[in-house]
Amino acid sequence: MNTAVNESDAIAALNRFRRAVHLIRQLQRSAFPRWFDGIPTWFSDERPTEGPAEVIFYDAAEVALYRTARQLLFDAVAINPYLPDAYWLLGNAAAEIDGDKATQLGYYHKALALDPDNEDFLNVRMGHHLNAGDLDAACLDLERLEALNSNYARSMREQYDNAINGG
Repeated sequence: MNTAVNESDAIAALNRFRRAVHLIRQLQRSAFPRWFDGIPTWFSDERPTEGPAEVIFYDAAEVALYRTARQLLFDAVAINPYLPDAYWLLGNAAAEIDGDKATQLGYYHKALALDPDNEDFLNVRMGHHLNAGDLDAACLDLERLEALNSNYARSMREQYDNAINGG
């Protein structure tokens, strides 16, 4: 890991990061219409599906684009390891491309180590903890959201309380 980042390295890393974000937005623009067309019926059980992948995940061309974006993110953090948003996106990619929730969480931890007051990161990581049933970890993120007076705090408190009370 490169820990001595000069200005030209920082610029090179940011350029790779921005290209990755551009590619991710491109694939999302491609996938979202399909998702939004199918998700309401998928979640309401109005029609049988062939599995969640039919609606929720990316097609082969989108996955290839996502892999290219992920490589750009890997390149960016190899140049400049102080890019919390890049780690965040690497976490999303680990889950969305590989189904690897453990790696996703590891990248989320890295992102929050660099940007501990990022409410968006805390909110999503807390949701991850709740979904995994790790209420102790969820509580730590909730306490941080509340200390930050985050707009997410109230809704996440409700979700946490529901999880504690089995609801």
